[in-house]
Amino acid sequence: MSYVTPSSSKQRRERESVLCDDYKMSLIQGHNQGRRHHSTSSPLQVGHRAIPLLWQTSFRLLVSPIPHAFASPKRALLVILLVMLSTPLVLGLLVVAYGGLPPSYAGIRMYERSLPQHDWSKRVEVTRRPLPTKGSSSTNRKPMYLRFPDHLWGHGLNNFLQEAIMSSYIAYTSNRTFVFEDHVWSRMPLPYTLYDFALRPTRIPLNAYMSGPVAGGHVSVPEDVHSSVFDHSHLARNRAISAEYYEHVCPRSTRASIVYSWDSLRDGRNVDQDADGVEIIDWWRKRLSEGDVRDAQCLEVRESQRRVFDSHFFGSPRVLSLFAELRDSPVLRDFAWSNLVYTALDKVFAHLFPPQWEGQTSHAGRIHALQTTETDELNFLENVDTNIRTRRSVVPGLLAVHLRRGDYKRHCLRLAKWQSSFMGFNRFEGLVDSFDPHGFEKPTFSARTGTHVKEEKESRQAHYLAHCLPTIPQIVHRLHIIRSEQPRSLSCIYILTNAWPSFITALSHALVADGWASVKSSATDTRPFLTREESYVDVSVDMALAVDRAEVFVGNGFSSLSANIVMLRMAKGMPVESNRFL
Repeated sequence: MSYVTPSSSKQRRERESVLCDDYKMSLIQGHNQGRRHHSTSSPLQVGHRAIPLLWQTSFRLLVSPIPHAFASPKRALLVILLVMLSTPLVLGLLVVAYGGLPPSYAGIRMYERSLPQHDWSKRVEVTRRPLPTKGSSSTNRKPMYLRFPDHLWGHGLNNFLQEAIMSSYIAYTSNRTFVFEDHVWSRMPLPYTLYDFALRPTRIPLNAYMSGPVAGGHVSVPEDVHSSVFDHSHLARNRAISAEYYEHVCPRSTRASIVYSWDSLRDGRNVDQDADGVEIIDWWRKRLSEGDVRDAQCLEVRESQRRVFDSHFFGSPRVLSLFAELRDSPVLRDFAWSNLVYTALDKVFAHLFPPQWEGQTSHAGRIHALQTTETDELNFLENVDTNIRTRRSVVPGLLAVHLRRGDYKRHCLRLAKWQSSFMGFNRFEGLVDSFDPHGFEKPTFSARTGTHVKEEKESRQAHYLAHCLPTIPQIVHRLHIIRSEQPRSLSCIYILTNAWPSFITALSHALVADGWASVKSSATDTRPFLTREESYVDVSVDMALAVDRAEVFVGNGFSSLSANIVMLRMAKGMPVESNRFL
């Protein structure tokens, strides 16, 4: 039957009545047929005479102005409800089947709870104790906690790490105990969250990534102290505590807070928005010594209205003024990766570069599982402070390069639109490479047509993409130039990347054809050897290799990961010229 669109409401009503009558007749015929064959007929045979008519009627209903659901609203509602209820379950099963369940990091949680500064039998009293006077003994001083509860979350490790380093430095320079937080991907009250069609832990303990003072680890007291900023005896005694312990030791009635806002900036009671790093730290050192918060044992800085260190600060050279203080402080002087990361690095590096790695394993090849809570394992974890501070020697001829892909296809174009420059720590004085946002050839001005806006936009984007998201020929050419400019021969490449394996394979073939002896990558050569616990902190494994092992590092100047690697290499005393950029 051909379908003709009704031209009037009366015709539509007649059409709808006929369709509904056909549908009812098909059901009646099928029901009667089924009654005659109910004892022997299969489901496919029931109402077989009605099937052509039912199919034809259903098709007519689909193409008619009235949706098919109106013919049977209860059945349609039931189907919709079943689909809505079953879809999350089906998707959840597919996600678990694809990536499995993430680890709980129970062993690392136990390690953090067992840190010596965590005395679970104590709690801060409601009456706040004053700071000791100048002549009093520092050994009797009550711990003075400083927490930043509105810390960055939902971002990658390196955005979180930048902020944690700076926040902990504020605590140390103010003679307060820093409260370290988990790396939080989501604040949903669930153990897992969804990312890239796979589950990941909602929260990962900081000690899964790193150790050192920021994470409650070892704080050294150098014999020769040139700076008078720090009370080093206090720092060595009062190590950072976890947020979990803070919630236990500081009841809500004992907590004071500083609200960091733009309103106080207008009143002249806040640091200027264009202040450099030293000015920001000086302001906070003075603010934390003022009478309204000086005696508060449990002090919180609230950043819901304004961040103490925002992305503009880390993306500008204002951060560089603070590096000398950071380098000489325990924050960077005692910075170390976690035992989980170093164990993974030992294992992976032994596979990637066995000749160079021979005899250099600091843990004597011991690979322990962090899922146990046995006493000997906890004792081993407590001795991590000494073990992981062992400095790895640089592997001669190894170049590590950071190639960010994925979301950078969009982000690099946004950077071009904003005319952004390199991250702050990628602009150290003495670095060989720099970036000029206007360093591209602009189209010729035409008096007849005016400025070539479209051509200038395309030229700017190409300029940014060459440094932010370079193609394979551009990468090969850039690394060739860097190799030719090095006083010592470079032969091996390790690629830190989130690129697809197909891209890495094509790039590896091109690099080998250009004369590189070995090309390895995190995507194809590292991750297959990692345990489930190690795989969720693999970014730290890559960074540890680039910081501790690579003779030359080639970074993406727009990336916070590259900026942190450059900062840590500079803090270790690596030559400034050993840090290059795409």
